Amino acid sequence: MLVNNPLELYSVYIGWREYDYIFSALYQIGLTLLPFLMLIFENITQPFEQPFGDAADTSLRRVSIELFFMAIIFMVCVYPNWPLQISDIQYKPHCSTTGSVSTPGNSGTTYDSVFDNATSSGEAVYMPPAFALVLSVSSGLTNGLIEWSIPCETNMVTMMNQMSLSHFSNDLSEQIKRFNSECYQRANNQFQTQQPSSSSYQSTMEANGGESDLQWIGSHVYQSLYYSKLTSNKPVAGFPYSQFPSQYVDDAVEKGEMNTPTDGYPTCQQWWSDSTYGIQHRIVDETDAQTPSSSFLGAPSFSEDVGNYISRSNHTWGNNLSKDDFIARQTLYASVNSDGARSVKNSSLDANQGFIGSLSGMLVDLGQLKNRYTTMPGQRAAISEIYPMMQAFLYMFIVMFMPLVLVLGRYRFRVFFTLAILLFSVIFCNFIWEMLQWFESALLESLSNPAIPGARFLQNSALSTFFTVLYVIAPMFFLSLMSIAGYQVGSVMERSFSSGTGTSANVASQAVSASSVISGAKKLGKFLL
Repeated sequence: MLVNNPLELYSVYIGWREYDYIFSALYQIGLTLLPFLMLIFENITQPFEQPFGDAADTSLRRVSIELFFMAIIFMVCVYPNWPLQISDIQYKPHCSTTGSVSTPGNSGTTYDSVFDNATSSGEAVYMPPAFALVLSVSSGLTNGLIEWSIPCETNMVTMMNQMSLSHFSNDLSEQIKRFNSECYQRANNQFQTQQPSSSSYQSTMEANGGESDLQWIGSHVYQSLYYSKLTSNKPVAGFPYSQFPSQYVDDAVEKGEMNTPTDGYPTCQQWWSDSTYGIQHRIVDETDAQTPSSSFLGAPSFSEDVGNYISRSNHTWGNNLSKDDFIARQTLYASVNSDGARSVKNSSLDANQGFIGSLSGMLVDLGQLKNRYTTMPGQRAAISEIYPMMQAFLYMFIVMFMPLVLVLGRYRFRVFFTLAILLFSVIFCNFIWEMLQWFESALLESLSNPAIPGARFLQNSALSTFFTVLYVIAPMFFLSLMSIAGYQVGSVMERSFSSGTGTSANVASQAVSASSVISGAKKLGKFLL
């Protein structure tokens, strides 16, 4: 049986194990016989309400028919005798050809250690045959529809959340602040004061997002005009001096005024774009390293996923954007307000040095922590994590409480069909969520230009808010409709099976009433004679 997330591996097993425990407890104290006793008592008392008739004959007819159907429901829909081996519960991620198949205890997640006591025995659990069929159909239909009908495209929401919620190491954050003041601000001042000819940068600017390219530290216009001519004011940690020397330092070393330093003096162009030590390369690496990865997922790396998206987007928007540019820019400027003002992450670029700089850095760090959990990406990331948990626990609780509901429901068809369709609906909710995620990603990709920080669209648009609400409302609406449908189907089935009981009872009652009149007349004649 296929499940749709790693947590469901355990919720399925634990749910049916608790079903077995609760049913066994009810069976041992005799409560599973209560519906049969209630049926017998009901059909003994009701015939005596009739003024004429043979009570025993009427009761026997009713009990025989209803008892037959109750026994079938008990054996097929209530009594757990169908084994579910722990190895039969499997999870394989969608849109993956290399991901390993996960089973309880071997999912590659921390759930393996947390739920070790519940699954370490490896014993099979048992479920009623009818619910085994319901689960088989539900799982096959849901996973089949997801595989066949939903394309495997880049999840825009997950990608933007990853860049928006990522954080930098202390060393990288410090270098970003320094680069902003020693390179970007100096280049920006020169551009504003010198006013170079538009022909020298116009094509570069248009290929990289237009005027917005001038508003971030990795500006391609500033790289082409100024960064190769500007050098860091102080040594930059991580850049070997042997590869990034300074003529002024070499002269001082020759004069014996100082020793050869360890760290070098890269140009601003090297500082930003060096393939080994550059800031852009480090941003991409640290962001990619914070992406959850597992051999069980079999998904491409974050940078590969972004690269596929950028290749499609460049063709659509006519950009000349690289995936490293996109990751660096979106990570640095992911939190852009609706009015275009830079927010917390970007404010860190303007921090000064000294005491004021330290105080600003502390405020920035606190702001980043608040931003991580209170902005739309933080809320969306939290909601994305809650969906599989909510579905897994809802599944488990429904299964756990089914023995009580079936016993108190007196083994009725409408109770079984209500539970069966409710369980099917909970499993099918995975298809609804997958469809909504694909549709939202398609709309976001079609409406946002990656050359311009797209988090503004993600955070503040009505579309994102609409889908956030829809992820909750759509499954609830579906569950409500399916519960009503299950109850109605069960009621129709029950009426169709019980119609024979009512008809035979009416016929018996009428026949017994006529015979009782004749018998009464004979007794009256003997008394008079």
